[in-house]
Amino acid sequence: MASISEIISSHRPDLEKDYVPLYKHFHANPELSHQEKETAAKIASILKSTCPDLDLHTSIGGHGLAGVLPNGSGPTILLRADIDGLPVLEKTGLQWAKEKGQGAEAMVKDGLYDKIPIPDVVLGGHVMPQAAGTLGTKRGLMASSADSLEVTLFGKGGHASQPHMLVDPVVMAASTVMRLQTIVSREVDPADNAVVTCACIIAGDAENVVADNATLKLDLRAVNAATREKVLSSVKRIVTAESMASGAVKDPEFVTTRNFPFTVNDEDVTEKLEKTFTAHFGTEDGKYTTTAAKLGGSEDFGILATAIGKPSCFWTYGGTDPALLEKAAAEGRPGDVPINHSAYFAPVIMPTLQVAVDAYAVAALTWLLKK
Repeated sequence: MASISEIISSHRPDLEKDYVPLYKHFHANPELSHQEKETAAKIASILKSTCPDLDLHTSIGGHGLAGVLPNGSGPTILLRADIDGLPVLEKTGLQWAKEKGQGAEAMVKDGLYDKIPIPDVVLGGHVMPQAAGTLGTKRGLMASSADSLEVTLFGKGGHASQPHMLVDPVVMAASTVMRLQTIVSREVDPADNAVVTCACIIAGDAENVVADNATLKLDLRAVNAATREKVLSSVKRIVTAESMASGAVKDPEFVTTRNFPFTVNDEDVTEKLEKTFTAHFGTEDGKYTTTAAKLGGSEDFGILATAIGKPSCFWTYGGTDPALLEKAAAEGRPGDVPINHSAYFAPVIMPTLQVAVDAYAVAALTWLLKK
């Protein structure tokens, strides 16, 4: 019986001819979360032409797609990919709305699993700023939770020359942001990991007009449920207290704009993948590792598994030119390496695409290969 690697080798598509142009097309025509109409249509067209027998479902929870490839009795595997872009101006010379953390949940709520068979396992991966040509898995916690809040502080605006007549929301926002930084340093156990970031402050349009309100956009991360709850509670306590101390005209408003659950790789599923990934990719020169770093960001991938009580595994593959990594390390400037969501992050197409495609194929065949 042919091995997984032999099967892949004999059926591997011409990536340079068929998939590199497709990669370039999607990156030249990106669509943001909830706007992936043309992207989804393009994917649907390609899937239909490539595999006429595919049972294709579209417009699930928005622009989500799911294709079912019937193959007789045996395990059912769900392979997940996300398709949305980011609101970032690039400076680089299939699940929808992933970046908003709403795609997976929307698809599940819209009856994804009424349309397709319940999978035995859910699998997926993501490109990261590690060396192109490498792949990594990790048992247990793979990604932290994420909660995004939009906080509105209410002051009393007016002419900038008369601050004594006003309640300045900018000063209120500034003191609030500074105080929020003490949550991680003074309230979270040093053995835990948490992040509290104010990535956006919006207040006013002119230098001589004090606005009535200020808006803070906060991003919160945690590695366990207790810390997550503590951070959320502390944020609300501090914002409310600073608002009161500043003489705000009314209580602050909190709007949750995004949630990502924890991503936890199942031990048994990951162990099975470790064996087949090792056999296919090898471990020499760091090509494959079982001790990949936990993601710095967060994922809604796990919802596709937890919604139906099934196990899952999420892996990472590198997309950064190894020479760039070596240069940055030699010069002691690791910050020079563009990371995900950076305007300069541009994965090297090959061998990144090759490893990514092979990883999905190996993962699927780990369960689907007839013994």
